[in-house]
Amino acid sequence: EAANTEALLDAAGRNGDALFRFPYGARNDGALTTIEALKLRSMMWNVDSLDWSDPIPKSIAARVLAELDKQQRGIVLFHDIHARTVQ
Repeated sequence: EAANTEALLDAAGRNGDALFRFPYGARNDGALTTIEALKLRSMMWNVDSLDWSDPIPKSIAARVLAELDKQQRGIVLFHDIHARTVQ
């Protein structure tokens, strides 16, 4: 699946580094070897919005901003399948 996506991106004229996030953060040595062979860099998040479990957009935002403030930086995991996350 990753190889097919990479081929499509190359055909579309992609430039720059290619990043890959494993679904559910489920990565292992074999999967990392495959991704590296495709010249992808595996990225993980260090701030989980927990948007899947919180129905209140303002609460999600407050939690994420507090964690970003605490860590002074971050890669935030959001799920775009929930309307409340987009809000």
